[in-house]
Amino acid sequence: MRNYYPGITLFKALGCVLVVFSHELFIPLMATMENRQLSFVGLPLSTVVPGFYLVAGFLAYQGWTRADDPGRYVRRYVWRIAAVYGLLCLLNIGRQVAGAVLHGDTSASGLLALGKRIALRVFVEGAYQQLWFIPPLIFGMLVSYALISRRRLRLWAVIASLSFAAAQSVAGTPSGPVNAALSGLFGGEGMDVISAVAVNYGGFGLVFVGAGVLLARHEEAFKRLPVLRLLAFTLLLASAETAYLMSAVDWNEAYRLAFSTLPASVLMFYGILRIRWAAVKRHHRLLNRFSLVTFFGHTLFIKLDLLALGWTYVETDAWQGTLVSCVTLLQCAAVTYAWMRIDGRRRSPLASTGAEKPAAVSRAG
Repeated sequence: MRNYYPGITLFKALGCVLVVFSHELFIPLMATMENRQLSFVGLPLSTVVPGFYLVAGFLAYQGWTRADDPGRYVRRYVWRIAAVYGLLCLLNIGRQVAGAVLHGDTSASGLLALGKRIALRVFVEGAYQQLWFIPPLIFGMLVSYALISRRRLRLWAVIASLSFAAAQSVAGTPSGPVNAALSGLFGGEGMDVISAVAVNYGGFGLVFVGAGVLLARHEEAFKRLPVLRLLAFTLLLASAETAYLMSAVDWNEAYRLAFSTLPASVLMFYGILRIRWAAVKRHHRLLNRFSLVTFFGHTLFIKLDLLALGWTYVETDAWQGTLVSCVTLLQCAAVTYAWMRIDGRRRSPLASTGAEKPAAVSRAG
């Protein structure tokens, strides 16, 4: 049985809340800033997605090392994620195919373009906005298990280093000159796909999932980390990197991964493991279910809320974005509450026997 870490449960719940505000408030507001150079300030601090990958690798290692059949454990882990993602992909594909049929775009060239869009959605962009990181998660998990479980740590370190370097070259601090050179060879659209694959699968999936596995493998040593030195190093690296980017580089959406994101994410994860809060453990099931509902459902709720209010994504300002984000979180909380109530009734022996209902109602009140 795995150890329980209250900080991980809390991080998942708060991380999902931050994702909601990011999608409906922070990202749209950043897009409207007159000085887009300020966007570089937040680049080293983008640790929520790497944090999820670290958590996934950390918990997966603890799971397979305690399982009777580690390979079977990892296969079941991956299969469950892939099955849910595959279902959502089918829904998205059905919507795209229906749209093509309704618009009469069923020519050979139209179907080829549709196939490209579907492939990009499934493997690169994600079936829906918040799901882009699932294929890299599966990739990082399989590669990390295949190498680290066989003690091929040097080989993993070499592959991860090369992957991180490639991601930095197309979507990190030195990516400007590299993208300018490669775009002439692959074209703008082709370069966008190469960049997304390199940073999603190599920069995020492989590096951070594998890092989570290694941190779990050396958990006790990690907890004795000289954290003040790591903090000082991270601050210096982030400051130098941000100063360089703001002064020497023009902001564009291709910048997604800073060098300093790696130590910053490890530092954040160190803090997550140090959290000890009994209340989190008592409400573990509630917080986990809220995280699931919020992660998978917030995009749908946001679209429904905007439709009901007569707004569009591009029209929302700060107050509108805040309102929609808060309403979305309330809806996610309501669905979570209903899920807990239904599950509680199903689990309760009184629900099946019908005994002592008045006493149960009295205690509930």
